[in-house]
Amino acid sequence: MVDAGGALKPGLPVVTALVAAASLALLLLPGAAELLVYDRSRVLAGEAWRLVTGHAVHLSWSHAAWNLVLFSVAGAWLERSHRRRLSWLIGLTALARGLYFLAFMPDMARYGGLSGVASATVVCLSLHEMPRGGPVRTVWLTVLLLFAAKVGYEILAGAAVFATSDAAPLNVVPAAHIIGAAVAVGLFAAVRRRRPAADGVPR
Repeated sequence: MVDAGGALKPGLPVVTALVAAASLALLLLPGAAELLVYDRSRVLAGEAWRLVTGHAVHLSWSHAAWNLVLFSVAGAWLERSHRRRLSWLIGLTALARGLYFLAFMPDMARYGGLSGVASATVVCLSLHEMPRGGPVRTVWLTVLLLFAAKVGYEILAGAAVFATSDAAPLNVVPAAHIIGAAVAVGLFAAVRRRRPAADGVPR
């Protein structure tokens, strides 16, 4: 999706649209979310798909709105030049998060939300844009610092900065955001080491 000069080629953000549409559909279809939400007891009973599908499930419209806006903007931007990378990012983040919850958070019975994937997308986009230098570097460094401040607040306060639940208190899980950021950093580092561009900007 990038031409020889590094300019973005036009293209529809298909992957971003599909993920966002799936999340919206799960809110609208009665009972659909219950089939896919991360549920520890059901995962242990053999429903392993919940490890990766839980990220598409949201607990309220407010919960979904913040995640979808953030993911849609960052995802569409990243996908225009790195569609395959975005697909890997989404899959790896969803799997890593689910496995981490299963192995290290036995007290968490259920989880849903796109925030881990949205976090991964924002961090990955920032890392890809920063090497362009100049004022652009400052902008994306600020984005990363704001992301770190948000996660830090959630850890200390034990509450979400934006999202709420319409039915019950929404317990924030900073680990999901940290995992997303870690996957983004790891994927960026792997790609940069493997295929550095001639101008030093990873493609």
